Amino acid sequence: EDPIVLKSKFNRMFMGEDGNVKSHLTELLELQSSLTDTSYKVEDGDFVLRILESLPPSYDSFVMALRCLPDKTVLTSRYVMDALIEEADRRERRRHLTERSSQGGVAFGADSQKQETEEEDIHWQVPLLPEEWTQGKRLFQEEERRSS
Repeated sequence: EDPIVLKSKFNRMFMGEDGNVKSHLTELLELQSSLTDTSYKVEDGDFVLRILESLPPSYDSFVMALRCLPDKTVLTSRYVMDALIEEADRRERRRHLTERSSQGGVAFGADSQKQETEEEDIHWQVPLLPEEWTQGKRLFQEEERRSS
């Protein structure tokens, strides 16, 4: 396919509110790969920006948390994709918990939210990320609590 068309698709790709994060990232990666051998090669920093800018408004607090990391933190595409997948998984777990509570299966109040957060901290599985990830995660969780 024509590199100009590929670059245009890459720059105009957005994930919908109900979109699947893994599918969206796969599509972006495929377009990035297709552009690798052209004059429109996408560098890692530009790829990070495209990922963050392609997310729907419901991910604004996630994007802000990443952008609030210390200046010395270099956001690589691998780092951002791992964090984004973890965030999508966390949202999915929360959605299931909310659905179960609305069906009378689980009480969903301050105590259950606290317990869920503690469980998430235990099961946080983003391998080999810089120490600053902990700070970014904390900022993100604080922002999310304020918006709830």
